[in-house]
Amino acid sequence: FYDMDDEDLVDVIVVANHNVASTAAAKAPPRKEEKVVIHVRGAAGTRNETYEMKKSDPLKKAVDDYCRKNRLSTVTLEYNGRKLDASQSCSQLNIANNAYLDAIVASGPPINLIFRVNGKSNETERISIRLKETFQQVFETFAQRRNVSVSQCKFVFDGETLRPSTTPEHLDLEGDEIIDVKVTEAARAAPAPALPRAATQSTARAAAAASSASSSSAPVMITIETNRNQNNNSRQKKWKLHDTSLVTKLKTDYTKYYKSKGCKKVKFYIRNQLITNESQSLRDLGIGNGDMVYAMENEKAYKPM
Repeated sequence: FYDMDDEDLVDVIVVANHNVASTAAAKAPPRKEEKVVIHVRGAAGTRNETYEMKKSDPLKKAVDDYCRKNRLSTVTLEYNGRKLDASQSCSQLNIANNAYLDAIVASGPPINLIFRVNGKSNETERISIRLKETFQQVFETFAQRRNVSVSQCKFVFDGETLRPSTTPEHLDLEGDEIIDVKVTEAARAAPAPALPRAATQSTARAAAAASSASSSSAPVMITIETNRNQNNNSRQKKWKLHDTSLVTKLKTDYTKYYKSKGCKKVKFYIRNQLITNESQSLRDLGIGNGDMVYAMENEKAYKPM
């Protein structure tokens, strides 16, 4: 038909099928976005954190989590002395994997506030706080000074109850403002009625026995926290005990729980005082619901606060 001889050349024209190529590209699995690990180093009083995030994620994710865990209103991150814009990502800021960032707490200058107890001008506490610090630590400091629990105190400024998460900056405080604190006493048993003068000696003994029985109210279940070796964690270990439980009970439970973490022995502190008599009950020591007990393990030194 073509009158071809042996070894004649035949030209071949190849036409690409674009539909096949596009179908193959569509079926290709999507690339996984590269992740980066960053370490945030905190100043004294805060803890270090490590985050794994996408390179396209804004640093604000890490900043928000860091502030929440350390009870801070805000921090500024620095990388090799360079301030970082938290709205930008690690990719935009050229932050390498496993980089260490420094968290700078811009808490502002300290101011002094006057805490007035139950409206009495002769009963006040003067406590220092920084403008961007939350009131949480100040509430605890006040409670320790007055030998009460925070749960017994209601802090009021300009008729409004203060929240632990509020800061002086939020309230536009400048210093020397008065914070009113309503301190309620712990529930106590009613005193025994007075004996009539004509009561016999046996009646007096019976009344005394009744008075003694009424003064020891029934055990109450409470929840307390233990701070292990004065750490700065936002969450502490909680224990549910009766307020009539002895300190030895807490000690046994504590050492058993932390034995796998190296705890061999422990000493407890409350309101900057070492608990020397462990045969006392929590109630005898004035430890109530929500109170913090500091646990120092293996002869570690306690630093008064």
